[in-house]
Amino acid sequence: IRIGHLGDFNDPMLLGTLSSVEMGLSLGEIDYNSGGVKAAMNYLEKN
Repeated sequence: IRIGHLGDFNDPMLLGTLSSVEMGLSLGEIDYNSGGVKAAMNYLEKN
């Protein structure tokens, strides 16, 4: 998946996008490994 933007993209926007992707996968009953949002939060806290 590629996340596009128009030159302005911040941490909350990234987390909202990842949350939406995970919700869509869940609602579509698509098998996936959850935890992407938490992993992104951990990364953003350290960098």
